[in-house]
Amino acid sequence: MFNKMSNLISVKFLLLVVIVLLVGTLGFFGWQKFSAEAPYYAVFLQTGDLYFGQLSKSLIPGSNITLKNTHMLINDQNDKQNPFKLQKFSDAFWGPSENISLSRDKVVWINKLKPDSQVALAIKNAASGNQQAFPQSSVPPQAPAPEIPAQSDQQ
Repeated sequence: MFNKMSNLISVKFLLLVVIVLLVGTLGFFGWQKFSAEAPYYAVFLQTGDLYFGQLSKSLIPGSNITLKNTHMLINDQNDKQNPFKLQKFSDAFWGPSENISLSRDKVVWINKLKPDSQVALAIKNAASGNQQAFPQSSVPPQAPAPEIPAQSDQQ
């Protein structure tokens, strides 16, 4: 009788340990998944506008693309050292909201940014109140236009 009771207690204890480990493991990975910050994307439009933000998934097929925490690239030609600046969309002079809805037919491409890209880091810094322009080295040098040999009429 004592052995049956002892075996029953050890089976229950072992089952309890397995359940606690399983719940702990699932909780840890679930916490990581839900606490991870949504990735940032670059969205380039047919108009030449380039927006950065976090994509909001829609369950409706063919619906507009919504960017949250939207930023846009501003070209300041007066600043020769840092001509490109990232501006929060809601800081534009007309006072839009932080989100933007874009027509899918006007989107040329969408690209997920690396978490350590200069744009993603600049957005994160701006959110923490540390707004910075891009360093000069981040601006790619302009490639000279290719020379096209003049065609002669002699053939």
